[in-house]
Amino acid sequence: MHKQILLVVLQFTNNNSPSDRIFEHLGVGYIAAYLRQHGYSVKIVDQNLLQQNLDGIIQKVITERPFLVGIACYQSAFTVLQEFARTVKKSLPEIHLAMGGVFATNSYQNIFREIPELDSIILGDGEETFTNLADALLNDENWQTISHLTYPDDPAHLTKSPKYDTDITTLPDPARDTLPVVIERSLFPTISASRGCYGNCSYCSITIQNRKRRCREMISVIDEMERLFKDYRADYFYFIDDTFIGGSKKDYQRIEEFARELEQRKLPFQFSIECRANEVDAILLRKLQKIGLYSVFLGLESGYQPTLDMFRKGITVEQNITAVKTLNELGIRYNIGFIMFHPFTTLQEVEANLNFLMHTEQKNFLDSLHRTLMVFNNAPIADQLAQEGITCQPWYDTAVPFLHTEIQPLYNFVEEFTAGIKPGINQLAVHFSQSNDQNEKTQIARLHSTLCSTYVNALYQYTQLADENFLKEKMDELRDHYSSVTQDLGLKIS
Repeated sequence: MHKQILLVVLQFTNNNSPSDRIFEHLGVGYIAAYLRQHGYSVKIVDQNLLQQNLDGIIQKVITERPFLVGIACYQSAFTVLQEFARTVKKSLPEIHLAMGGVFATNSYQNIFREIPELDSIILGDGEETFTNLADALLNDENWQTISHLTYPDDPAHLTKSPKYDTDITTLPDPARDTLPVVIERSLFPTISASRGCYGNCSYCSITIQNRKRRCREMISVIDEMERLFKDYRADYFYFIDDTFIGGSKKDYQRIEEFARELEQRKLPFQFSIECRANEVDAILLRKLQKIGLYSVFLGLESGYQPTLDMFRKGITVEQNITAVKTLNELGIRYNIGFIMFHPFTTLQEVEANLNFLMHTEQKNFLDSLHRTLMVFNNAPIADQLAQEGITCQPWYDTAVPFLHTEIQPLYNFVEEFTAGIKPGINQLAVHFSQSNDQNEKTQIARLHSTLCSTYVNALYQYTQLADENFLKEKMDELRDHYSSVTQDLGLKIS
């Protein structure tokens, strides 16, 4: 048997075409590197990066004829996974199809029930387990006895545990096969300095069994950044850690070590991180800013305390406000994670969130208004919803109905604005920046202000009126005003 393995990253959603996501899948990169370290020939096929339909991806598998295919897929693309597995198995029944990742680990029983064509699922960290599977298949050994792996008829599947104890300090650098495509599209490499998260958020599927945070030595992280600079001329990096900083004194010392080492090496790098509001420390962030911190993704999620408590964030609204204020004072760019709509949303909460976003002077205010909770299978909040008789239908869908019926019209209004008017507002902003006509710029600025204020005021008013007809009238008003002004300006804005 030849030693060819294919690692396939399927598209993000069940839509007919891959998403425009053009980042590397770092988890697959780590598995590819580990397999190569153990003598295997590995190819990465990323549907999103290749921008190919599913037929094209399936044809690549059939052409390559590997003995083992590893699949990475998100819950939101379950039907794509279904079609992929069935079609590949029909053409090449001898190929072993193995799946891994957070979705697979948390949902393997449901997945096997609907996709028996899958031969196995890797539970938890994939590097060692997937390599053990490859070894067993290659040597015609019993692969069903491998730890942290399950299969459709596994009698012990209920007692199988995911592997979340990999010593990540010993792993090779992830394979960067797809990075040239990313850079070609004017983007940047991602990098991982840790795995796991100490948080306990009820909507998160990652922390169900992976709360122990494992960290790399910061010197090795900077060494990897240097290698990427040397090999790809990369000087900007996005850290994909669930939380880059961490919540303990030891974590802070580790970040200070990172800042010192990067400063001593005098490397011209910029980087972005993700963190929680309770980790925003002015002294620490100033040190990071000094050595190249470009932006922060801040997981706020809500400006309404009962919702923060329901989400088990362990954070207060005041902490969220303080975190944003600190970033503003330091002049650090930031984007926020915010969940405006979820199954338990009330009009009182919508009003509180609008007040919060206005109070914190969010630059991405409009972007925050349409974000909706995705309910991941087996996440704690899914169990909470089930107790209320609310479940995803089908089980792999991530959307659930609102408990309070008055929220649906408001959500529809927000979605219609986001899909129908906001793209035009974004195009107006581009036109504004390119125009040399001061009168035109004034009119565009006035239109932008009017549209945004009318939209936000409509949201505020609905929290008091709860009148669906009022929203329909406001949408007509917004569309009419938008259309008339752009026509007056002679602009062809879609």
